[in-house]
Amino acid sequence: MLAEAGRELLRRLLQAHLDLRAERERQHIVRERATSAAAVTGADPVGVKSNATGTSLA
Repeated sequence: MLAEAGRELLRRLLQAHLDLRAERERQHIVRERATSAAAVTGADPVGVKSNATGTSLA
């Protein structure tokens, strides 16, 4: 019974660690997207900073 409780505690600690890492990664992505100064955005949320020579972004 004690071994089972110990495994459950370790499982919960690992899950909490993984949840925290995932949240920090999501926050990092949001901050990164907010700070990138994209001149043009398309249908997707990815910004385009410049276009190839001789092409049109319109």
